[in-house]
Amino acid sequence: MKKALGIFALLVFVYALASLLNPDFLSTYNIQNTLRRTALFGIISIGAAMVIIAGGIDLSLGSLVGLIGCLLPMGLHAIAAGPPGRALAWTLTGTGLGLWCVGAVWLHSIPFRESLRRGLQVLLVPGYVVYYAATRGRDCKRPAWLYLLGLVSVLAGWLLPGVPLPVWAETALAVFWMLEICAAIGLLHGVLITRVGLQPFVVTLCGLLLYRGLARWLTDDQTQGFGTGYEGLKSLATARPCSLACLTAAAGLCLAGWGLYRWLGRREDDADEVASVSPWCLTLVGLALSLTSVVSWLPGLPEAARNACTWTQRSMFWVGLLGSAAGVAALSLNALRHRSWNVLWGGAAAATGLLVLWRLAAWGHVGSADADLAWWRIASVGLALIAVMAGAVRFLTASWTSTAGWRSATFLTASAHALLLLGMIPLDRVQAPAPLLVMIAIALLVGFFLQQTVYGRYLLALGRNEEAARYSGINTAAMTVLAYVLCTLLAGVSAVLFSLDVNGIQPAGHGNFYELYAISAAVLGGCSLRGGEGSILGVVIGTAVMRVLYNAIIMLGIPDKLEFAIIGAVLLAGVAADELLRRSAEQRERRTQS
Repeated sequence: MKKALGIFALLVFVYALASLLNPDFLSTYNIQNTLRRTALFGIISIGAAMVIIAGGIDLSLGSLVGLIGCLLPMGLHAIAAGPPGRALAWTLTGTGLGLWCVGAVWLHSIPFRESLRRGLQVLLVPGYVVYYAATRGRDCKRPAWLYLLGLVSVLAGWLLPGVPLPVWAETALAVFWMLEICAAIGLLHGVLITRVGLQPFVVTLCGLLLYRGLARWLTDDQTQGFGTGYEGLKSLATARPCSLACLTAAAGLCLAGWGLYRWLGRREDDADEVASVSPWCLTLVGLALSLTSVVSWLPGLPEAARNACTWTQRSMFWVGLLGSAAGVAALSLNALRHRSWNVLWGGAAAATGLLVLWRLAAWGHVGSADADLAWWRIASVGLALIAVMAGAVRFLTASWTSTAGWRSATFLTASAHALLLLGMIPLDRVQAPAPLLVMIAIALLVGFFLQQTVYGRYLLALGRNEEAARYSGINTAAMTVLAYVLCTLLAGVSAVLFSLDVNGIQPAGHGNFYELYAISAAVLGGCSLRGGEGSILGVVIGTAVMRVLYNAIIMLGIPDKLEFAIIGAVLLAGVAADELLRRSAEQRERRTQS
């Protein structure tokens, strides 16, 4: 969580700096575009994080995105041009062949040392499934059922007559084919790494070259697209189902509900001093976020002008401003009473930075999109912003005392600051893109899988120490395969959305360097390349940092030639600062214990 907070501070800094230097950065169109690209790259970054947490690496994600992006329109055109009603039969046959081969290889791997001949017999003769199930007992039940299911699916695909399907069903089958191909590729990677003993770097590097070459060969280097059709499918990437105010209101209700659940579910022997924050603080913050998000929906309020602040912005700004003022005053008085100079020094630094920003705004160096972005202007605004953020962080962290009451007051003050910043964004005017909802759903599911299921714990243990995990009874080979299958599946979801978003896929260039962006976002978000460490929240924030930084370079008029240099420098500075802070915290902890 500390790493996620550090990267989140970097995100706030970059976003605030770009907004101060160019107000158009907060325009509705720019925010929507940034959210959409962040969501698309966030999905593939979550997939890369799964492999990195397990102690591996996948360099083929960009080429896989390009391959699937080319195959999807080809599959849709093949269904439209093929015999009517055969899409379901093709799906059953292809899926059955895959399950048949997986079941046979699985059965073959159980008696691997006995005879290669028996493994080939299992692959070719269904009757040997009964033999292995009878002699091997419980070990062969699941692969035998998988083998038989694949065989039945193949037979059903061959014997099934043409079944006419609606257009939406055929489109869904084409997307399902793409996900099957991605799962098969992930399974192939896992088997080559665990069974053959190849290094993940070598396997995925070969995949990078292989999938890019296949995409160019299958398409003859011709651009692939969906044309003017498939509007329903395109809406998965282009639709905007709700506003950001709806999402913040839902998040506030969830936070309030979580606070009530903790309040009602606490035991009588739980002391307030033990809890980090009182549950009623969570409920209060959640209700404030929800109520201020829906102010614009109240009847009777006049509609705000196009370029004027909305009622949601005004309510968030004033609630956040009043809450911040009251919280800062209370914490400052408490610091004076207890002579906590660190708190006061932090507040003084933040106040000084705000005063400098105010003077720069008065001189026309802040808030003017037409002003010349000289290096000294960027440096002066950046230094003032660093003073504000560093002082605020110092003020809040030093106020986080051992008393639960003052911890709750600090939490409320920080929440008021966040609400004040949200008031700068027209949440009720910005429409949330559909890929953002997909990424949120995937992030919640993957986060639950990692933190709340035994298989997620197995992945973390595998990344920390594979040998210790194997001696603990964990099937490390199966967990490695699972990590690569999940990675390629999420890459497939991202590839489908990317292809629908651009609607014109170049086989030679689509997806180039996407794997580097995904790995960088995962590492920036707290995933250790040594494995065994990482959080999905950090990965999402790391992806947002990458996209916001890229967007800031464009909006601020910085030459495109410096794009990769600036991104690399900021990433290096962020990761190095995070590592230095981690070492400093460990040293302080060791000194405290000694």
